[in-house]
Amino acid sequence: MCKFKVVTKIVILIFLPLVTLSAISDNLDGKAIATRAYHVEDGKDLKAKVSMTIFENKKESKTRSLELFRIDDNQNDRVLIRVCMPQLLKGTTFLAWNNQNKASDLWIYLPSKKMSRRIAESAKYQSFVASDYTYDDLSKISLTENSFRRLPDSGGFFSVEVIPNKTDSFSKKIALVRKDNFIVEKITFYDKQNNPFKIYKTLELKNIQGIWTIAKSSLSDLKNNSETILVLEKIEYNSNLSKSFFNSNNLERACSL
Repeated sequence: MCKFKVVTKIVILIFLPLVTLSAISDNLDGKAIATRAYHVEDGKDLKAKVSMTIFENKKESKTRSLELFRIDDNQNDRVLIRVCMPQLLKGTTFLAWNNQNKASDLWIYLPSKKMSRRIAESAKYQSFVASDYTYDDLSKISLTENSFRRLPDSGGFFSVEVIPNKTDSFSKKIALVRKDNFIVEKITFYDKQNNPFKIYKTLELKNIQGIWTIAKSSLSDLKNNSETILVLEKIEYNSNLSKSFFNSNNLERACSL
């Protein structure tokens, strides 16, 4: 075989996957991109320690130590977040049952009342433990209760406009999604006057057990000049968590990680 043919074959082997990926990417609409991001590979289950730092006017003001647990449930998932410190909030537990076809079911357990309660639709935008995250921010977006429109790409990112199908606290979101692994890099939230009021950013990605993991992220409130940073530590996938662990009637447990 001549040298020219060898070189040609090598070039084809190198660039053909890139051409194929580009062709697939060109054919994806906003809903398809959102669906790929919703179902991005994240293991059968996850547990991790989480450090939460809250900044006000760019100065650190509060810290929280949390535990995070997640399990897949027939292509949907369940998420549990428990506060371990400070002592005043210890035991506060948030539970979300995410479903791609409807709004998430949300619960909160408050140790002071020794009971869990379902979070009403009208309360889902309340702050979680005085951070910039609302209960709604801690759950997954529904693929059927929002409309998705692909905007012009931005370098290595898809750009998707998310518009709620019914009246919500925001008028739209603009999400940047990585083309290589469909992980959300940034989300800008817009209010009813179409002004940006909140920004989420992925700050650090780590490959853990072969799974791309958001190890550090931030959520900034532009109106209150505050920011909450989350750092995941001691991350472990596929540890055979039980679905019964994510029962809304069984949230009173001690921190275990």
